[in-house]
Amino acid sequence: MLIGYVQVSKGDGSEMLVPQRGASGALRQARQHNGGTPKTAGPHNLRERARPAVGRLGELLSLDTNTLTPLLKRLETVGLLTRQRSKADERRVMVALTEWGRGMQRDAAGVPNCIVADAGLPLDELTRLTRELRLLRGNLERAASKQAAR
Repeated sequence: MLIGYVQVSKGDGSEMLVPQRGASGALRQARQHNGGTPKTAGPHNLRERARPAVGRLGELLSLDTNTLTPLLKRLETVGLLTRQRSKADERRVMVALTEWGRGMQRDAAGVPNCIVADAGLPLDELTRLTRELRLLRGNLERAASKQAAR
């Protein structure tokens, strides 16, 4: 059985995978650091990408479009991001953070450091584990694709 995990972008442009349960604790710690204001983590992969398409964002987050779209709609409803059909290809929906979304992203910048500190492992060990989890995920996705093609 696999545990759930979340992908967290670090300030240096790299990313790590952490157990979802552990990430919740780090998010709580970061909220307390930010004055206890409730914060919702928006899609971190919007950080340095100018208006990615929903499909590409789903690839980056390893989420199906039918899973990602309701999440994006909720984030749009609360004002964290905008969705707009591409003028070049109306089948594509582009996503961008609003000013409030960018502000929340800045507020959440310390979350990866909290996760690293809480993990109690050296950074090189966390990096190795992240690589191994990505390899495992890729192997399982390839196997599932082969099964579906049969």
